[in-house]
Amino acid sequence: MIRPATLSDCARVFRLCCCAKGAQMPYAEFARVFEERLHAEHELSFVAEEGDELLGYVSLDLRPSSSLDDKAAISSLVVSPRWPGMRTFILLQACRIADAMVSVLTPTAERYRLSA
Repeated sequence: MIRPATLSDCARVFRLCCCAKGAQMPYAEFARVFEERLHAEHELSFVAEEGDELLGYVSLDLRPSSSLDDKAAISSLVVSPRWPGMRTFILLQACRIADAMVSVLTPTAERYRLSA
């Protein structure tokens, strides 16, 4: 299941990041950035989980870019090494949700504007 990330996911995402990167990082700094992403208007963050197991985390930056085709950029993506196909799954699902949200939130004139 993929769902929006919440602040209560922070410790689990932190452990997943440390495991995937094979290195420990300062938790306080990680928690600060994680919370900033959750509260930023231009970010969408999701977790993928099965039961109690966290399989992956992705955060997308929805700030407008110079290209009409670029609706989002990946801010962060980490998946459990035990689930090799999860990277593609969580990224595709998050992009599908972001695309739907951008389409709904963007005025029609903006969506169909042609750039010179």
